[in-house]
Amino acid sequence: MNLRLLISSLAVVCILQASPGVHASVYGGSNLGYSGYPEFNGFPPSAPYGNDKYAWDNYKQEVEDYVRKAKEYISDADNDIERINEKKQEAIRKVNSVVEEYNRNARGY
Repeated sequence: MNLRLLISSLAVVCILQASPGVHASVYGGSNLGYSGYPEFNGFPPSAPYGNDKYAWDNYKQEVEDYVRKAKEYISDADNDIERINEKKQEAIRKVNSVVEEYNRNARGY
């Protein structure tokens, strides 16, 4: 009796945690690696020493490249978060299915 109540409570908790939504695959880059989540490792550009147009044009290009790399890192991080959330929701669906099957069998349905 207590086990059935516990399992029923578990099903309710798992169902409440599962957010309804459409399952979608995530496309795009990733930062996930084997040794943990990497830091953004873009090398920040240095301001030019001189005041000539070429040096400042080059510096502007380096800043734009640095910003582009940071945006790519952030986009990939967002993709990784979505992948993790998809796997989390998949685990919740799986445990809910097992608990629901147990509850049906325990109730004799």
